[in-house]
Amino acid sequence: MNRQNRGGGALEISAVKNTFLKKYTIEQERSKEKLTYQLLPGYGNGKTVIYPIIQGMYLILNEFTLKGQFKNKINADFSNSFIKIEYCLKGKYIANFKDGKIAVVKGNSVYYARNGNNHCLGADFKGKKYQSIYILCYLKQTINSLGQLLGVSKDAINEYYEKIAQSKKLVIVETEPEVIGMINKINQYMKSAHLELLKLQVIELFLSEMKHFDHYRKIRKKYLSKLTVNKIGLIKKFIEVNMQEHITIDQLAKRFDIGTTNLKESFKYLYGTGIYTYLRNYRMEKAGELLRNSDCNILEIANMLGYSNQSNFGSVFKDCYGVSPLKYRKSI
Repeated sequence: MNRQNRGGGALEISAVKNTFLKKYTIEQERSKEKLTYQLLPGYGNGKTVIYPIIQGMYLILNEFTLKGQFKNKINADFSNSFIKIEYCLKGKYIANFKDGKIAVVKGNSVYYARNGNNHCLGADFKGKKYQSIYILCYLKQTINSLGQLLGVSKDAINEYYEKIAQSKKLVIVETEPEVIGMINKINQYMKSAHLELLKLQVIELFLSEMKHFDHYRKIRKKYLSKLTVNKIGLIKKFIEVNMQEHITIDQLAKRFDIGTTNLKESFKYLYGTGIYTYLRNYRMEKAGELLRNSDCNILEIANMLGYSNQSNFGSVFKDCYGVSPLKYRKSI
């Protein structure tokens, strides 16, 4: 069963079996409604599920934890032009590109197309659980299908493809609330196996994306250089090692030769929070460990973490854990 029929029933395996599926997974289950791949134990655990929507259009669900970095073979497995729209639902990955730039994908929508220069060389999922869905559309077949079903203009889809393909980088944006609503419905239909409603919702989402792409290009997320990423990584490690010190952003910027604005924006971009918030959370994580695993008293722990008085430490700890340090220790 290697060919998809005209109505989109059976899956055309050659069209969707990309580098990731070929190297990292093994086929687990197949039916006319979906195809499930299981991640090989040597690479991690999880699955990829493929749903045929219409001729040339697929919905793909990823739920996995990948041990190492994924290295991509750009366009090696695709002979036809395609559009791919990915929605990151849980977790994140760091994508790297040929020009040395890096992007963080977390809670974003990502757009790219074959024949563009916007493919990533690889992705690092940091060994954490990752969940996403994406729409994969083969241009020629999707044009024919949407034209026959809904009278969608061939020129409109071609124009959409060209806009994505011409982008020098992946177009990465914060997922819009309206899109999140449609994704939630898609997840519900997958879980309840309402395949007719699933197909309708995926088509609606794709057409909505076509309509709003010009807006997305204006609000796309920025990319970072490897030099900046390396500096931010060193800064993160520095404040962790010296968490008892009261270091200002100006001091960090001077020490690591980076502008203060670039430092603040890049740190939040990579780690999802500001420097001071990150340091507070890191201190509280260590506080919990010390309360659980050491005989140090509360004041000693406070001083070890950079708090000059027990009261201030206790207030911050309670904000994070919901109880005082003493009650937390007694509850263990």
